[in-house]
Amino acid sequence: MTAPHSARFDAERFRKVAVLIELGATEGERSAARARAEAIAMVAGMTLDDALDGMRAEAATAPPQDDWRDGFRDMMRDLERERWDRDAPARAAALREFGSREAMFAETDRERLLADEFANIRWDHANEDAPHAAREAARRAFPMPDDLAGVCAEWRGWRTIWTRRRLFDSRYEFPLGVSARWDCLEWMLDNWSDPSFAGIEARTLWLRFWETEGGGRGWGTDKALAALLLDISMMQMPTASDDGTGKNCHPSTTAPAERRTNAQKRAEVLAMLTAHPELSDGEISRRCGVSRQNVSNHRKAIGRERTRS
Repeated sequence: MTAPHSARFDAERFRKVAVLIELGATEGERSAARARAEAIAMVAGMTLDDALDGMRAEAATAPPQDDWRDGFRDMMRDLERERWDRDAPARAAALREFGSREAMFAETDRERLLADEFANIRWDHANEDAPHAAREAARRAFPMPDDLAGVCAEWRGWRTIWTRRRLFDSRYEFPLGVSARWDCLEWMLDNWSDPSFAGIEARTLWLRFWETEGGGRGWGTDKALAALLLDISMMQMPTASDDGTGKNCHPSTTAPAERRTNAQKRAEVLAMLTAHPELSDGEISRRCGVSRQNVSNHRKAIGRERTRS
């Protein structure tokens, strides 16, 4: 299959990104390249496989050339030199703040706590998602944030450290403990419910990051957007709390919850079923504070309504 000649399909940009799927320096770069390539293909109404097949078909019919990998490596070296020169002011500012490169790479207290928890954890970070044991160890190291604002603040703190260190080492990656903690924070930013102004602001900043700095990622964003819309709808309900608490948030002191009516419970369950139909009855019952049978009955009622319509 050849790639369609659509005005919306940026073939040149797609080729540059596609080669990073295989030859990116780190797993993170390869994953980001895949997400960007998927986004470019999606604009033209294609899947990633369709676009890759088209690129390979064009390469097969093109006149013989030197190995494209050689040219790609030369391009990457040039880009690395350009990036090093471009980041010189940022490196100088970082050195003024920390005093030395060694101080910037020195293990922080939180990194040390995570390292202690991960002393006996085995995990191939480059090829698999964090296993349950790794996520649990990351949560044990020190308390997880109580709300989305705290989650976002910790995530941004880790990203600041990672970005600064990458100014001096473009292939730098966090050790396993921090990587697992970061995975937990990103899952929370995608999935946690926090129907408060601070929670909505935190999730909006998270979504904005992927649009402006992250280059898109092709997964997870739909869940974060659905959670955002659900929290907005919950804030409009009489039971929505304005003290910064949410379904997943557990601040140390909270005001006694107002008793909900059956109509209010029903509205919450229906909102959750609409926004997250993939969740189990048990998970929705936990989030909404109702029985599993209650959720099951509402799910069946929705199915019957759709069948009649």
